[in-house]
Amino acid sequence: MANKAAEIARKYFDSINFNYTVTGDDGEALRAAFELKNRTDLDLMIIFDPTANSCAIRSFGIAKIKEGTEDKIYALCNRLNAQFRWVKFTLIDGTRTIVASDDLLLEEKTIGEETFSHCMQMAHIIDEAYPEIMQTIWGGN
Repeated sequence: MANKAAEIARKYFDSINFNYTVTGDDGEALRAAFELKNRTDLDLMIIFDPTANSCAIRSFGIAKIKEGTEDKIYALCNRLNAQFRWVKFTLIDGTRTIVASDDLLLEEKTIGEETFSHCMQMAHIIDEAYPEIMQTIWGGN
């Protein structure tokens, strides 16, 4: 049986011609690709809870950092998290990769609209933060 929240979101996405691909064993995850101003190849993974009342949106691999820049990146993530409180930026130590996340509670009647709104908001925030991320990695801020 397919994931109910994902089914509802897919119907909404289809109705507004929002492109995505279905993934996951139960169709519980959707992948949406964005071409933005500062980051031209952003992927968001939208993972629905089987109870249909929550959703996780993740962007894995926003940027890889150079070895030795971890302290600057931790400080940057803290600044970005304070500035863009709706999205959480994190450095994954083992891979030295910056990721972003957003978690939301959903009302069944507005799953599609809420999820779409959060995806667009997250993509915009990542795009806005991307130049500062790259400057910190390569420019030594």
